Amino acid sequence: MRVPSFCQLYVIKLCKKMKKPVLIELVACPFDSLWNKSVLGKLLAVPYYLSTKYITKESDYVVYVTDKFLQSRYPSEGKQINCSDVELKKLENIDTTIKK
Repeated sequence: MRVPSFCQLYVIKLCKKMKKPVLIELVACPFDSLWNKSVLGKLLAVPYYLSTKYITKESDYVVYVTDKFLQSRYPSEGKQINCSDVELKKLENIDTTIKK
């Protein structure tokens, strides 16, 4: 399951009830994403943060998309790996004009 997700609590509770192992891919920090959006985002940020923290802790396997950040904010007690293999290279001689 990709986390954060609107159905994350439901899915993990269902998997635990059925005694199925849980693998999640943690792709973002919902707190940072929501807090900086709007007043409604600020209201949702803390519960979503706590929900994601719980799910990550309870998951059997976690794939992080960062090298350190998400691991420190959402630690896991299960097996974990990161796949932060994106390398941004400096682009030179790029024409940034818009052609019509």
